Amino acid sequence: KKVNDKYAGRYGSLALGIYNGGGYHALENNRNKVFESRLTLRPLPDVLPGLQCSWLFERGKGNTEAAPDFSVNSAMVSLEHQWYVLTGQYYRGKGNSKGKALLPDGRAAPQEGYSLFAEYKLPHTKWGCFGRYDYFNFNRDATGRTSTRVIGGLVYHVAGNNKMFLDVDTVEHEDTGERETIGQFTFEVNF
Repeated sequence: KKVNDKYAGRYGSLALGIYNGGGYHALENNRNKVFESRLTLRPLPDVLPGLQCSWLFERGKGNTEAAPDFSVNSAMVSLEHQWYVLTGQYYRGKGNSKGKALLPDGRAAPQEGYSLFAEYKLPHTKWGCFGRYDYFNFNRDATGRTSTRVIGGLVYHVAGNNKMFLDVDTVEHEDTGERETIGQFTFEVNF
C-alpha cells in the first residue's frame, strides 16, 4: 500500500494558479495571463492507494503578439504499484500556449488526442520494460492531420531515481504518409 510521497493528500489534491503566458521556458510576448487548474482524486486510498484520477484545465492566450485563444481539457487515470505503472490520458482543446497551433485564418486549431503508457518492473531486479502509444489529431474539424507514435524499450534503474533507457520510437503522420523511426539510448540523471 505504498504511495508515491511526491503526491500529497490521502484523497487527492487541488492546484489553482494564474501564470505568465510565456511560462518558465520562454520570454513573455504579450501581457496576458494563463489560468491553470488541476484536480486529482485518489478514490480508493486504502484498497488501491496508487490509483489516481486527474483533470487539468487551462485557459489563456497564446504567447505571441497576436495572442490567439487556447484552452486545454485533459483527463488522466494512473495506477502505480511497486512492480508496474499504467496510465491513460485524454486531451481536448484548441490552440497551444506558444500561440502557434492555428488554422489558416489565424484562429486556434481545435485538437484532441490520447496516450496510453505501461511500465513493468521485473521483481527483485533493476530491469523493466515499457511501452507507449499516442494518437493526436491536430485539427479535429478536418481530416488527415493526425499522427500516431509508438515507443517501446527497456529500462535499467541505476541508483536512486537515475535510469538508463534503450528504446525504439516510431512516429507516423497520416497527412503526409511519412514515418520516422529512431532507436536511442538515454541516461536520465535526477538530482
